[in-house]
Amino acid sequence: MSLQESAEMYLKTILILEKKNNRVRAIDIARQLEFSRPTVSQQVKNLVESGYLEVNNRKLILLTPKGREVAEEIYYRHSGLVDFFIWIGVSKDTAWRMPAALNTISARKLLTAFKNI
Repeated sequence: MSLQESAEMYLKTILILEKKNNRVRAIDIARQLEFSRPTVSQQVKNLVESGYLEVNNRKLILLTPKGREVAEEIYYRHSGLVDFFIWIGVSKDTAWRMPAALNTISARKLLTAFKNI
């Protein structure tokens, strides 16, 4: 299954929140992404149905092995772009926000272009 950019963003955000807080709830995702709680709940439901997430009886959101693999790949690409932006002089805070502004296809093309230089 090919994931949409928004689904990839959710998985990456869940991975980041997990690393930061050791647990992830829907409200944490909503705050991080500045989305409404119902929007987050619907996307989490979709990702659960697709096998990328699980929600336990305490309402904690967990990445499945399949979801973790995708999230780590997205995070790796994001980190590579951040490193590049910092290298060219962008502040760290701005650099971390910039890859989110690029769509996934553009990010892949950009990374491929730099690997070929």
